Amino acid sequence: PAAKRLPTVKGDVLYLRTAELARLQNLDLSEATDGVRDALDVLLICSATGQRFSDVSGMEWSEIDGLIANASAPLTWSITERKNSVVRHVPLVGFASRIVRRRHAEGCTHPTPRLSNPFVNRELKGIAAAAGLDRPVTVVKTVGGERIQETRPLHECVTTHIGRKTFVTLALQSGMDAQELLGLTHDDLRTLRHYAGHDAERRRDQMNQAFGAK
Repeated sequence: PAAKRLPTVKGDVLYLRTAELARLQNLDLSEATDGVRDALDVLLICSATGQRFSDVSGMEWSEIDGLIANASAPLTWSITERKNSVVRHVPLVGFASRIVRRRHAEGCTHPTPRLSNPFVNRELKGIAAAAGLDRPVTVVKTVGGERIQETRPLHECVTTHIGRKTFVTLALQSGMDAQELLGLTHDDLRTLRHYAGHDAERRRDQMNQAFGAK
């Protein structure tokens, strides 16, 4: 029988590590344009909710529960996904809650900026470069039917979709149960697995804890 082909090496699952996410949150954009600041807000909300750009950019005030109750009330975003009409109830916590509350206090028409995905992706690369997100990552692309593996700095690869993968990866790393994630981001574990990135150093530390450092 013919020999089976070995599986093609895949690129890294691109996500932002906790420290990289913190760099973006703390980046001084006081001299930047509104568009740049809005683009970062979009990425941060994607990273804190695990939702697609199309849903984050279409968020409405009417979908947010708890906003006008009091300043400390927990916020929940109830959405019907644009891609598949699935209804999800997503807690807005941390910087996602702060961004939405800030925009509400500023009297913004929508909880999130209305920007095109190409515009946000273009601005995010400059933002990530300014934040020093230079970690080398492996990407695989197809050119003329041939798969080519490249190593590039992370900031060149940052798009809105990295937010969804960041949420899944950091949630799992923090100990969140995969079953809980299913109700927030995906409908099956197989798909969820493809969104989970791996930190080589974190994996080494966990193996050291389990089997003893040498």
